[in-house]
This record gives sequence, C-alpha cells and structure tokens, in this order.
Amino acid sequence: GQPTTTSNLGRRILRDVRQTSANAYDGGKIYVPLLGAEFDVDISLRGNRLDLTACNALSICRSQIWRRVP
Repeated sequence: GQPTTTSNLGRRILRDVRQTSANAYDGGKIYVPLLGAEFDVDISLRGNRLDLTACNALSICRSQIWRRVP
C-alpha cells in the first residue's frame, strides 16, 4: 500500500511542558491535529502511561491516555 501523507508528520505535539513533581507535569501546550489548535495540558505519568488532560478557554476539558509502546 501507499504510505500515508499528512501535514502533521514531524509536527511537535507537546511543547513547553515542565515537571512539577516526580510524576506530574504542566504548563505546556498540546497540539490537537483533528482541531488544528493548541490547548493547555496537564500530564501525569503512571508507570507506562501518560494521562493527559487538555482544556479550552471555556474550561471544557478532555482526557486521553497514552501508553508506552513495548
């Protein structure tokens, strides 16, 4: 099959994230390709997963879990 091409290839998804405790991070931005926009993000590390919560200017938030690829 043909390789998928997208304008998001190589785009930085997370930026300006800083560690606030042993397993928590905040102060960063996450780029959401589906919306073509960046949002504030809070991140917590739990073993092999990242729990991400992003909120828009109206304080409407969405969460997602990213798992480490073995």
